Amino acid sequence: METATTSKDAETRGGSLTIFKYPLEKSDTNYIQLHKGSRVLAFQDQGFTLCMWVYCDPSLEMELRRFRIYGTGWQMESLEQQPMRYIGTAQQGPMVWHLFELVDKNEGA
Repeated sequence: METATTSKDAETRGGSLTIFKYPLEKSDTNYIQLHKGSRVLAFQDQGFTLCMWVYCDPSLEMELRRFRIYGTGWQMESLEQQPMRYIGTAQQGPMVWHLFELVDKNEGA
């Protein structure tokens, strides 16, 4: 299942720089429209929903970025096969989840 989220779905709190919250799906790839230059600040469980909080300038153009969640012990692609950048780890009850951003091969991991 693929999930697409836009900043309209996120929570905003005024000002020129903003932190948005994006709920994530545990299965397959999350395709999320983020403002250019956005930085992920945190990845945590909130009420049994895995979320990431992103710091950005909402006046900048949007770009599509891809994120994937893996559980501890799950098989993953090799970094040569699918370059990824580690974002963070969140605990949800007995489960431990790890968030990665999928990157193009020329960006590196």
